[in-house]
Amino acid sequence: MPWPFTRNVPRQEHRKPPCGRPRREGLVARERDPSDSRSYLLGLTGEGSAAVARLAAARREGHAKLLAKLKPDEHEALLKGLDALVHALEDEA
Repeated sequence: MPWPFTRNVPRQEHRKPPCGRPRREGLVARERDPSDSRSYLLGLTGEGSAAVARLAAARREGHAKLLAKLKPDEHEALLKGLDALVHALEDEA
């Protein structure tokens, strides 16, 4: 089952299987790693992907409401500051 987001989680690092609650809620699926039977591959289910999309949309809506409160000059200053931050982070990489 190929998923865009997977992570190997060695069984010995956990007392219980990883992601128990999200798995029970149908948001995350788990299967044994075929290349290492001690590990699992984790991935979002369709329902999990939909939940992530809903959360992202709510976050964008919240950000839009906050940004709408800024005056035009404050908005411009924020954009310039964020642009400078992005360039500084890119220089670090």
